[in-house]
Amino acid sequence: MGRMEKINNSLIEEAKEQFQAGNIGISAAYETARLPEAEQKKIAEQAATDKVEAKDIAAMVKERQQKAADEKKLNETVKRAEKAAKRAEEAQIGAAQASLLAERSADQSAGFTGMNPPELSESDIENEAVYTLRELIILAKQITYNELLVLQDILMKCNNRE
Repeated sequence: MGRMEKINNSLIEEAKEQFQAGNIGISAAYETARLPEAEQKKIAEQAATDKVEAKDIAAMVKERQQKAADEKKLNETVKRAEKAAKRAEEAQIGAAQASLLAERSADQSAGFTGMNPPELSESDIENEAVYTLRELIILAKQITYNELLVLQDILMKCNNRE
């Protein structure tokens, strides 16, 4: 009874005609009803000229299900790879931040106020800062969360100096 419901509800009209004409058996009609419309049309066209076997259609259904399962596994693998790449990028940023922090700490313990800064006038520093900030505005969409935290830290330090 369930097979007849599936045939009645899911089988396209062309395939139903082939079923009623006897060119497709009940098992073949049921298996065909499990396929997308485009594939059902192909089977209906084939049934108009040849007898269609249920086992051939069942093999098509199984192949389609295997492709869907393979595609799902591939998508999951891609997602895992993307997550791993993001974690690697975050780790790289963290390592760069730690390196910068260590270098600053070493400079400060040696009596320097920065990372061995060149002799620049206040005007030169201001021009460099403006240039760097303009470049950051252009690349704002590419800034990561960790990089944003560094920028916010810089902003807070500048605000505390005023």
